[in-house]
Amino acid sequence: MIIIQISLFAILLAVSIYVSITDLCRNTIQNKILLCAVVPGAILDFVYYYFFARNYLKPYFMDLVIVSVISILLYAIHIIAGGDSKLMIMLAIIYPAGWYIEIYTNNYGIIGVVFLAFIYGFVFLIIDSIIITVKYKKEFSYKALYKGFAEFFKQYIVDILYVVAFMQIYCFFIQEFLRLNDVILYFVVFCLVISIRRFKILQQKVLVISISSFDIIMTIITKHIVVSFNLKTYGIIALIVLVRIALSQYNYSEIKTSDVKRGMILSMATTILFQNSRIKGLPLVSTEDLKSRLTIEEAEIVNRWGKSANGQATVYIVRKMPFAIFLTLGFMTYIFLRVVIF
Repeated sequence: MIIIQISLFAILLAVSIYVSITDLCRNTIQNKILLCAVVPGAILDFVYYYFFARNYLKPYFMDLVIVSVISILLYAIHIIAGGDSKLMIMLAIIYPAGWYIEIYTNNYGIIGVVFLAFIYGFVFLIIDSIIITVKYKKEFSYKALYKGFAEFFKQYIVDILYVVAFMQIYCFFIQEFLRLNDVILYFVVFCLVISIRRFKILQQKVLVISISSFDIIMTIITKHIVVSFNLKTYGIIALIVLVRIALSQYNYSEIKTSDVKRGMILSMATTILFQNSRIKGLPLVSTEDLKSRLTIEEAEIVNRWGKSANGQATVYIVRKMPFAIFLTLGFMTYIFLRVVIF
């Protein structure tokens, strides 16, 4: 069994480091590399769980389903790229459940790696923003700081209202028939919070007021204030909100138009300039998320636009966060915590 576990860890480590390099250098994660890891990993998994770790099958499949749904959701709402989503699923498939971190009888598998990856991503955004500010000597703005705190507080309150409503429904209508453990509850809250920002209808005043009224009415009827199933939930919500805001306001880079390549994301201001051009096939107005990543054909047309009479020598692109690297760091940190602490 030890040989199988070592082999699985070796596959994960080698592939994670390799795709981190390709993601950083080429802005891509190759499907064939992930497939080359999944095939032998799945074979070793079969041997591992059939002969040595049948008692870990339930937490393994639970973690795999949760990570798969989260990765697909994050991809669907354009927070991470398709390659990052597949990398998350690959980690969940290959990682041996016998090495999950257990906290208060709950097993935290690759979902823990994803959580650590988001922490690394948030730290990266803070450090990178400081470097950009110092490098380009941007002035510190108390007005911008106040605006940022106001936006955070507003989003945080809205998210809390939805989470409390969910917990009211779960505690008084669902829990009697279906009791969920903390891992799945965290998972549902995570999906709920990251979806609120994406779907504008959930932020409309009428709906937010209705949710608030529901919370108050349920509290009066049940005579029970549902704060949360765990106070740590609010810390997690705060982290998600901060990352969400940081990602939506990530830095831009000015590059030569001739250097535009596949996979880059043009700024909205840049794509607006295309609207008056007679060149066909130019990208539509950018939404500045992964939905607006350039194809090879679009990148070539933008290069041609730069050489035209109405073109520009430089354009602005949205800087892509190298999430594969954070997943790799999260994976290494998870292993360290499992060996040293848990």
